[in-house]
Amino acid sequence: NRGDHNGCYKIYKKTAEQLVKNSCQRVSEILRVGLGNARTVTAPGKKAWAIRRAFDQILTIVNEALGGPLTR
Repeated sequence: NRGDHNGCYKIYKKTAEQLVKNSCQRVSEILRVGLGNARTVTAPGKKAWAIRRAFDQILTIVNEALGGPLTR
């Protein structure tokens, strides 16, 4: 993010919102929680991390389902 926390947050937010509309129920639920958590904080970096944690949670679930790590 090169220190642009607000820019990072905006990209994460837009991506998460698109995925909520176009993903399975479980992925959408995880992302909704991440987006909701982002709304509870004011600092852009914390907002970005709230959504990033949701993305990471999805990757963990996929990795476990496939039996191996995917590259982040």
